[in-house]
Amino acid sequence: MKKGSISAISAIASIFFISCQLQVAPVRAVEDNTSAGGTASRTIYASGSAYMENDLYRPVVWINGAPQLLPLPADKTGGETFALQISAGKIYIAGHTKDAENRKHPYLWKASSASGSFEPTLLPVPLNHTGGDPAVTALFIENETVYIAGTLVDNSDPENPQRKFCYWINGESPAFLTQPESFSMGGIGLGGLWVQNETVYIAGTVNSEAYVAPYLWKNGSPIPLSLPPGVTNGRVYGVHASGGFLYLAGYYVDSSTAIPCYWKFSLSNETSSPIFLSGYTPGTPNFAIVPFVDGSTIYMGGGIGIPNQDGWIPTYWKNGIPTPVPFPANQNVGLVTGLTTKDGIVYITGFYGDPEGNGSEAFIWRGATKIPVTSPVGSQGTLIYAFAVE
Repeated sequence: MKKGSISAISAIASIFFISCQLQVAPVRAVEDNTSAGGTASRTIYASGSAYMENDLYRPVVWINGAPQLLPLPADKTGGETFALQISAGKIYIAGHTKDAENRKHPYLWKASSASGSFEPTLLPVPLNHTGGDPAVTALFIENETVYIAGTLVDNSDPENPQRKFCYWINGESPAFLTQPESFSMGGIGLGGLWVQNETVYIAGTVNSEAYVAPYLWKNGSPIPLSLPPGVTNGRVYGVHASGGFLYLAGYYVDSSTAIPCYWKFSLSNETSSPIFLSGYTPGTPNFAIVPFVDGSTIYMGGGIGIPNQDGWIPTYWKNGIPTPVPFPANQNVGLVTGLTTKDGIVYITGFYGDPEGNGSEAFIWRGATKIPVTSPVGSQGTLIYAFAVE
């Protein structure tokens, strides 16, 4: 499984025995809602990476399925992207680059229009935080203010490096999040950033010696997310705000099963409650990654574990009922990493195949229609982690 920014996803698989049968639950077919009054003329922007060879990745943006390699500074050899936002006609993509010595560097790419060129900008990193395995996994824009969240490694004590959560505002020096007592920092969730009226919410997972725990930070201060009685393990990924609540996608661990769920967090009284999603496979890792709320309809995207196999069925849930994403003939595992609705149509993105990228296949679905996604020349696999529909 892939290390780095996606480590919180791949780490799940190693904790469980893959055995039991699929839990009985209603299952939907992919909705054929392409005639729901929408338009096929919308533009779909997606970002991720292309696996080239020998653990080398290149950052990619797709526009309606056509790839464009993002530019790299002259001293960088590769990179990956995990977040995308569009605001005021500008396209923002966040991730990292990698140099010839395999060191990662946090970056933001920006284009002034869909037809414009992307310009890479290095995000500032404080002294003693330039090593380790930094990760940029979330991006949000409010009133043209650009917020980026990620993880840096503090190497002030080389014998005891420490992961630190942080966020950048408009490319200034990062602000660090408070570390909960008795925990170390794990990772900020993919899409785990939301800003509302300049209040910054960041979702992430912290580690103790015995378990991992889901947390939400409000302007840098930690708030633990509630877990069912007797449960101590859980992870959180993406966040979406609607109607006075934050909806946070993730999972909690009950016995040998990672149960996909979302947390509904009240912005008024700052309390949360976990709500499990149906159709999961007992004894395997199941999880939600990306939340989206459209009126009274709650969507979650992620994966359902497959018995006796390392991997997931790419799945999205609508009001708790799962919809498996159809596989192409040459793939049998995958993951949903992006979900939104426009004009009553559900759009989903993700990838089939291994999260490491070799042999993987990025996908985009518009309702029941699969949009062709072209691989960059020379790539051996493609991954999509973020997208937007305009």
